[in-house]
Amino acid sequence: MLAFGDGTVAKPPPGEAAAAAPQVEGFQRALEDLANDPEKYLHPDGQRGALEVDLKAPSDREAAIMLTQMVRGVSRWKPSLVPSKLDEKTFYSNFLSHLVQLANDHFSDERNLEAFYAADDLEAGQREPGVSVELKEFKTENRGESVNVSSGTGTPAAVATPSASSTSVATSASAGSARFSSETAPAGTQGSEMFLDVFLKKNVLFYVSKSENHNVVVYEANLDGSGALDPVNPVNVYWILYARQPCVEEGLTILERNTAYGSTCKPVASRPGHFEMILSAIKTKSIEVWVDEAGALHAQTEISGKMDELLRVSVQSSTNWLNLPKVDYIDLVGAASTERLDNK
Repeated sequence: MLAFGDGTVAKPPPGEAAAAAPQVEGFQRALEDLANDPEKYLHPDGQRGALEVDLKAPSDREAAIMLTQMVRGVSRWKPSLVPSKLDEKTFYSNFLSHLVQLANDHFSDERNLEAFYAADDLEAGQREPGVSVELKEFKTENRGESVNVSSGTGTPAAVATPSASSTSVATSASAGSARFSSETAPAGTQGSEMFLDVFLKKNVLFYVSKSENHNVVVYEANLDGSGALDPVNPVNVYWILYARQPCVEEGLTILERNTAYGSTCKPVASRPGHFEMILSAIKTKSIEVWVDEAGALHAQTEISGKMDELLRVSVQSSTNWLNLPKVDYIDLVGAASTERLDNK
């Protein structure tokens, strides 16, 4: 996993620490130089641009605190730059964009470094505290933070009253049920009627599954009170960690939102109520999402040369000699077809 400042950048397999040391040490030196340059806080990386940061979100706030504590340059420059030159959010957003680009440039042999930021050790219990709740019933209003407020054990950092959008989820749950079945639902729902029932009642457009475990990233339609896609935030993206006991749902971290599982979503000018999604991991594919007059959800993209309803993005990965995740191939699974995207 990636750590900042004086921490470990990668955990090489036993016996390979010596071979991994030059890359790790090189990255540490480059990170130190980066953090000591005040320009890296004032302006984002020219290639990547500023990263999305929300310091009101517990996960983002935790990441900012970690950076300040573990990277000496951050703690050095923040007092002199914030707020005299820029605000706190921009300060961290700019620096993180340089950090992510540095990691991608430094580990140039790892073409899918985005997966590195979502390693299994994070999913297994090292994700930010206070943003997960036990998966039982859902009364949610913001899946970017705490998701699906539990009726059982496990208390999120802040429990909010359900909003209009969460009410519409309950009233239009049949849209999600019609889109998926027990055969197309995540593998983590198999053998659990409760998990399957909860998933089918969601307004899921599609999800990302990985070969390492049953955890999935869900892309769910965010409906307003009329049952249409919310014009500002049409799609909610979050984890369902089926591999954890108890099963929980969590929002994405800063790096996940801006790399591996991030997406852009903009209105289609010629078709009101339709939105074009682009996934960071599959930038060559455009996904059009909308709700039709009957209330059915759609997420269509080209699969094997034909337009199809996208249901699942299946990621097959392995690890390299640095113990970093490496994507071997990605399968786009539609309602009627499948297409394999090889990592070449």
